[in-house]
This record gives sequence, C-alpha cells and structure tokens, in this order.
Amino acid sequence: MSQKLDVEQIRNAARNSQPLAIKTFTLPHETEVYLEQALGVFLQELGYGNIKDQIAYCLRELAVNAKKANTKRVYFIERKLDIGSKDDYEKGMKSFKQDTLDNINYYLDLQKEHGLYIKVMFQAKQETFILSIHNNVEISKKEQMRVYDRIARSRAFESMEEAFATVLDDSEGAGLGLVILVLMLKKLGLTEDAFDIDIDAGETIARITIPFSEVHLEKINMLSKRIVDEIDELPQFPENIVTLQRLISNPDSEISEIAKKISIDVTLTADLLKVVNSAQFML
Repeated sequence: MSQKLDVEQIRNAARNSQPLAIKTFTLPHETEVYLEQALGVFLQELGYGNIKDQIAYCLRELAVNAKKANTKRVYFIERKLDIGSKDDYEKGMKSFKQDTLDNINYYLDLQKEHGLYIKVMFQAKQETFILSIHNNVEISKKEQMRVYDRIARSRAFESMEEAFATVLDDSEGAGLGLVILVLMLKKLGLTEDAFDIDIDAGETIARITIPFSEVHLEKINMLSKRIVDEIDELPQFPENIVTLQRLISNPDSEISEIAKKISIDVTLTADLLKVVNSAQFML
C-alpha cells in the first residue's frame, strides 16, 4: 500500500528548517517512490527543484546501501558468522549476494524482526540542504575505508568510461554506484567533500551537504534539458542493451571496449540507469 504524501507538512519542514524524517524497515519500491516525491516537494519549496534528479540518485544509492548493510548483518547472524572476523567475512561474502537474492523476503523479514531500520532525513539550514541516511548497524572500519577509497579514487574520473574501466567491482556491488554519486555531485559543481559517512550513537550516517551558493544552476539546466531530450528518444525495447549484453558475454571483449560503448552512447547510459534503478535490481 502506497504512503500518502503530506505536501503541506513537507513544505513546512523546508520553510522552518525542521528535519523531516522518514523511516522504513525494508525499503520497498513504493517507499522509494515516496522518498523521491517528498524530496522533490522539499527542494521545490527551497527553490531548487531543478536539482531533484541528481539528489534522487544519491538518495537511492545511499538508501539501498544502508538496506544492504542491514541485510548483510542479519545474514551473518543467521549463518553464525562473525562479521568482524576477516576469515568469516570473506566466507560470508562469497555467498551473501546470491543467497539473499534467492530468498530476499526471508532476509527482509529478519531485518524487521531484529529492528534494523533505514531512516532518511531532509533538512534545510540557512542556505544549505542536508540529506542524511541512517541505519542502526555500525559500519566497520574496513567497510568505511573501502567507501572512502572509492570516493578518493573517483577524484580523477571525468567520465563513465573511466569509472567503468577502473572501479567496476562486483564483490559487494557498491564501488561503481559511489563513483557515479561523486560524478553526480561534480555535475552540481560540488566536490567529494560534500559526502561523508560516519558512526554516531549506534547508527551509520551517510550524509550529503549541499551549500546552494556552490551549485551551478546554469549547467544543471543545460544538463537537465539534454537528459530529458535523450530519454524522450529512448526506444520501447532498447536494442543497445542487447548489444551490450552480447559484448559482456563475449570472452574476447575487453573492458575498455565495453566502457567505451557505454560512454559514447548517451541513450544506452540512460537505459542502464533506468534498468539498474528498477525494482527488480533493488536488493
């Protein structure tokens, strides 16, 4: 059942610099839709509705990562593995993705039973917008270092081709998403310093801080128009996705060739973003 959007409550929170918190235990698709709609209303009230799509990507990436962290925790508990042990961690991660995808509803129910939540907060402070995603599983030092390693390495990337060729990492599935997040921030005129992840009072908090004075509105408007124009031209059944699948399936294909195909084909990039953000690809 979809949650009804209280537009006036959201507008009041934005106008009065009050934090708006939305809490979920399993982050179903309808909650993701609700979060994006609430984000749109909040930013529109602040006069920055035109950065909604870029921030919505960051919201989805960080919320899904928080959900995955909660799923990982109950998976390790269920298998009686110590997530803090190097050997147990490596053992658990070998089967984590496939096991949880095969029986995701079971593990989502476990998350709720254990009281593990994802809490999304929006807040406006003076001329700054703060997006924070909380989950009550503390990130390990190793995982935190892994996140910052991805962020640090993203400084050198200016294109999707570079990102795909350098950091495509399927071991946990978070590497490329974080790099794209930083590229999104760059499109807004911000740096990776706008992103932070830390522990406070038993929660892991991933935070994006956006000083509106540093946002390049002119570039955003041009970028938004280009994206809309490209999406309007997307075919109903994208043949380019099929072409990409053939490239990936071919053992003789080079990663640089695959990355180049994605980089030079804007329609393909838009198709990919639509696919990976669809419900069937959400953990």
